[in-house]
Amino acid sequence: MGDNIKNQHYKNMGIKPEMDTLTFEAESISYAVCQYFGIQTGANSFGYIANWSQGKELKELRASLETINKTAGTLIADIDRHFQEVCKERGIDLESGPEQDAGKETMQPENPQADTENQEVSPEPEPSWKIPAELPEQDPSMFRYYITQESLDVGTYPLMDGKTITELAAPVKVEQDSITAFGCIDYPQPLTAEQEREYALLPASQNPRALDSIGHAAEAAPLPDAPEQALDEYPMPDPLLREDDLKNCGYQDGDLLPLSKERALELFEQDLTVYAVVDGGGAEMLFDREEFESQLPGTVFALSREEWEESPAFDALVQDRLNRQQEREQAFLSHEGDCFAIYQVKDDDSLREIRFEGLDWLQSIGREVERENYNLIYTAPLSGKDTPEVVAEQLFYRFNNEHPRDYHSPSMSVSDIVAIRRDGALSCHYCDSFGFQQITGFLDANPLKNAEMSMEDDYGMIDGIINNGPKEPTVAQLEQQARSGQPISLMDLAAAVHREDGDKRKSVVEQLHQQPKQESKKTAPKKSAEREL
Repeated sequence: MGDNIKNQHYKNMGIKPEMDTLTFEAESISYAVCQYFGIQTGANSFGYIANWSQGKELKELRASLETINKTAGTLIADIDRHFQEVCKERGIDLESGPEQDAGKETMQPENPQADTENQEVSPEPEPSWKIPAELPEQDPSMFRYYITQESLDVGTYPLMDGKTITELAAPVKVEQDSITAFGCIDYPQPLTAEQEREYALLPASQNPRALDSIGHAAEAAPLPDAPEQALDEYPMPDPLLREDDLKNCGYQDGDLLPLSKERALELFEQDLTVYAVVDGGGAEMLFDREEFESQLPGTVFALSREEWEESPAFDALVQDRLNRQQEREQAFLSHEGDCFAIYQVKDDDSLREIRFEGLDWLQSIGREVERENYNLIYTAPLSGKDTPEVVAEQLFYRFNNEHPRDYHSPSMSVSDIVAIRRDGALSCHYCDSFGFQQITGFLDANPLKNAEMSMEDDYGMIDGIINNGPKEPTVAQLEQQARSGQPISLMDLAAAVHREDGDKRKSVVEQLHQQPKQESKKTAPKKSAEREL
């Protein structure tokens, strides 16, 4: 009966058990049954359990534990039932003490038939058995992760040097009875957040870097924070992994990029070379799909950085940025640190007359520099403290001679625009025939309004005139008060008339025009209108 249960269970799970698995299960079933009846076999059983658990996937662990539970429970129920039948045949009362049992063997019941009927209708006792199991004390230098039901459903877990798998024959409650654990794994270093999510392992609160809370099952998990808008980032072949994940596995060369098994198989089907990172930090090239399946659970795979950057998949991710203009521009404008953005005229035949042309030409044909004619091509953080004019020249050199690996657009040329955010201030610089010319209104909806807001101390007075200083009533305001019946001061009215007649305040445009113009660099090289394609 036990074999039939196991065979059917394995068939349902899609697992073909190996001989060492069957030995482990037989020993565990024997241990469970003997433990229920008070027979100690731990000294012989624990060795099998410890040896078998090495390198097994959680899917195998789960299948074996379920087989052990069902088979041991069935055996215990059968033994109890047969024992009850034997006791009934011999007239033994299990509820009486030894002396009563001895007396009962020599006494005949007054009504044997009634006694037999009572024994026949008595229900069979429900098998209530539990394999004692408890988690060992945690090494304070290790990072413990609990195997939960969700972990079992995933079926795999990451392996690394120093890991210890502690199996439980029956689930136990841990962490103040808020978690049902089916086992635990102790790692010498913490898993990444991506690994925790991928393998559904739950970190223990007593880890060296303790968590504030590890609410599980009974407590609803809080909703994740909305992802922060970021500048353009290097497109990773597996967006769930970062380069540090590969370094954590011991590989330090930097010429490979990490992959999960699923993503590695996808890229392998696209004829890209995939490696498996093995113990000690080495990388082994994989040649067929069977080699993927032979790797240990939790193995991190990798792809050559150079091959990835030359692949169509990498280029597709870079070009996809053009489809997220508004999102990326907002990330640039709201970025906390210094940063820059490069804009280029859209590849549209209707814009041929302004592409690669200087400001003088645009003015001669009555055209202006407008945001709607441009694509946001690239954004990145900005280091150093050079002036925006110097930064623009530096970027011109870089994006003509030292392109970033994830920059797949034409080299910078005439008609391109560099937007620079330095210490919160935004400036836009047009790549002209000679040097760069700062322009206004490219990213500002109303440049005069923004200029006034930068100087005005009362945003309620945004009217084209700088109104800083004490706020005094105007002639119109005083006249309105008089018409409404409110008393006014003749001195205030005279002062208001005097101010409005004699105080000719300068408009924002006048103040901007009076700012000293920056001299153009006479040594600036002429920007070529030709663009590298």
